[in-house]
Amino acid sequence: VQNADKELEKGNWITYHGSYKSWHYSPLDLLFSAFITKWLGYKKGFAILLTCALLVFVIGFSTPRSSDEYKIWVTAAAFFGLGVFGSFPLYFPLLFPTLLRTTGAGFCYNAGRIITAGGTLFAGQLPDPRQIFQYVGFLYIIVILLAFTMPEVDQGKEEVVAA
Repeated sequence: VQNADKELEKGNWITYHGSYKSWHYSPLDLLFSAFITKWLGYKKGFAILLTCALLVFVIGFSTPRSSDEYKIWVTAAAFFGLGVFGSFPLYFPLLFPTLLRTTGAGFCYNAGRIITAGGTLFAGQLPDPRQIFQYVGFLYIIVILLAFTMPEVDQGKEEVVAA
């Protein structure tokens, strides 16, 4: 029973620290992601950021670690795993004709939310929070493959329409 309590405490600490780091470093990782995708192009930028997230999640949470080690891995997971979302508002609207941009981007975000809800239900069944982080990492394999099929948009010809 004591070991289970210690694991639960550690699991709660990992979850709390992950939430804090994702909020605390959010401006930095979002700006970094936007810079990388604008500099390299969306396809390459997404592929690099998602590959880094895959490595951090799978390697960082594959074995039990000390609290100090978890601080480093959780921070890296928040940086790469959540930072890629900083480029979505720059990329999604460009996939749609001007008059449908807000509808198209909204559809993309809401489709992602529905898919995420299924993952949340699955994650709730896992006993160890470390496993949740590790399994999330494997989802990046699918997203990396999708990144290579995404259309590249011409960043120089971004259309601006005033209403």
